[in-house]
Amino acid sequence: MRLTEPLGANTLLHGKIAGSREQFTISLPGVHPFASVGGDMRFRVQDGQAHLFDPATGHRLDHAGTSEDSFNPAQDAARLSR
Repeated sequence: MRLTEPLGANTLLHGKIAGSREQFTISLPGVHPFASVGGDMRFRVQDGQAHLFDPATGHRLDHAGTSEDSFNPAQDAARLSR
């Protein structure tokens, strides 16, 4: 994780996915102080709660037609980085 951004109603965490150049932003409800900026952290994304964007266009990817069971953010991110 490279940056925390407390916004009052929520806290944004900015970082990079380990082993890749892919970046992420996570929004957590409430204010969360993190002492491990620059360190590694593990997160779990609830089904249906991930929003992925095309790095070339910045547009949100549409997952219409895929069930939540078949939606895999890690596989989709890997597909985009090719």
